[in-house]
Amino acid sequence: FLDILGVPSTSQLLNNYLTNYLDEESIAKIKKQLASFKAESTKLQPAYFDLNLKEKNKTKILRLYICPLFSSTIQIKENIKGIVLFCLDTTEQKNLETQFAQAQKMQAMGQLAGGIAHDFNNLLTAMIGFCDLLQQRHSIGDSSYADIMQIKQNAICAAELVRQLLQFSRKQPLQPKLNDITDILVTFTPLLKRTVGEQVELKFHHGENLDNIKVDSVQFLQVVLNLCVNAKDAMNKKGTLTISTQKETLLEPYHFGAEVIESGSFIRMDITDTGCGIPLENMSRIFEPFFSTKQNVVGSGTGLGLATVYGIVRQMEGFIKVKSTINVGTTFSIYLPAYPAQELDEEITKKNLQTLNDKRGRAVLTPTPAPLKTPENREEKLILGLSLNAADDLAKTPEDIDKTRILLVDDENSVRTFALRALRKKGYDVVGCNSAENALETLETDKNFQLLITDMVMPGQNGIELAKQVLEILPNIKIILASGYSEDILKGEYADIDNMSFIPKPFSLSDLTQKVYEVMKS
Repeated sequence: FLDILGVPSTSQLLNNYLTNYLDEESIAKIKKQLASFKAESTKLQPAYFDLNLKEKNKTKILRLYICPLFSSTIQIKENIKGIVLFCLDTTEQKNLETQFAQAQKMQAMGQLAGGIAHDFNNLLTAMIGFCDLLQQRHSIGDSSYADIMQIKQNAICAAELVRQLLQFSRKQPLQPKLNDITDILVTFTPLLKRTVGEQVELKFHHGENLDNIKVDSVQFLQVVLNLCVNAKDAMNKKGTLTISTQKETLLEPYHFGAEVIESGSFIRMDITDTGCGIPLENMSRIFEPFFSTKQNVVGSGTGLGLATVYGIVRQMEGFIKVKSTINVGTTFSIYLPAYPAQELDEEITKKNLQTLNDKRGRAVLTPTPAPLKTPENREEKLILGLSLNAADDLAKTPEDIDKTRILLVDDENSVRTFALRALRKKGYDVVGCNSAENALETLETDKNFQLLITDMVMPGQNGIELAKQVLEILPNIKIILASGYSEDILKGEYADIDNMSFIPKPFSLSDLTQKVYEVMKS
């Protein structure tokens, strides 16, 4: 009992009141219960409730049991001769319950966000695609051409929101490589300085002899940028922002929500600001999508910044700790698994083998990652790689190598209509179907197809199930699977299927025709 109350000796408890150790809400609970014992009643029952114990730097949660003692077997108030108090420290249990509930909520939000993102990608595919088709019918000097470009640009901006939702739900594809965290931060220092502005003093404290981290450089940059932008806003665009790195070893598993992070070596990156701090009541919600404390502030963003950080870090097998003090500042600590130099040597060996295979003209199974792109002009480059100019799309599309017959399957009418028109415009003979069942019925009477393009998520049979059945009928047919989910998420489901390629939604006219060309040429 002394340990629970944080009292060193029994003498300090004598002639003292329990209420001296409790907050106002807990005191009110006790008074209410004692009043009920005094009230007229023929039957008195034991009771329990949770109390908040005040300590210097933290609050303990106690479960207090109150049981009346009676002078006889007749349990009425006149026979009460005393009260027994029984107290348990339930702080850890309550913290785990809160973390588990929060983790379940985040998981549910992730599933919801992923589903919404998938549906929006279908809509955006049609919007971007029909803009491409319209642009081909207007010259650059035409007033309508600029309007179409504006529509397409807004669609691409919408795709940025979808991308962030996918990052939160951990369904965004990554290209992780072993990197030195110091090298990444040094490379992007000029960009970070421009991001926070001249009135924010940006400091770096780089750790020495750090192991490598395995990250997608672009996504890691997104994490740092989002946290820096948050820090700048918290400091009202003026203050000190410190980014420091160090190696840290977890000696025992760490509970991150409902997930358990195994013990081991991590590289820790702290991003500390001197801003307004985060109120305690908001701490449990800061990683929720669309939650923001900057309501009604112009340019305050979408509320997806920290949700995106959460999703990317978890996808990189890391975790986050947050410490904040009102009017002092906030520190976000990002923990990422450390990879010793030996594992970097193995990575370099793989790259050397890949280069050697390239020189020998052999097939290389591991795709070379795309060059690192900065966030500038990100609507066109970093997000989707979609050109805003339909004329550029046509110029980048190679000539057809033959008149391939294509079976196109998508349950979304708008996506199917756009894809049919785009491919027919390139000279392909295309048959469209709105379901897997419809496609199989078509194959019963017409088996002259060299390529199947199918959506992944459809009512009834999905795209992978359809692909397997089509391969039984046409073993040599090539297949392109389209989906709003990432290839990494789906790859395990179709790894055993030959001739399978992937195109992510949303895609442009150029993306679609280029993918068809590459698949048929391979």
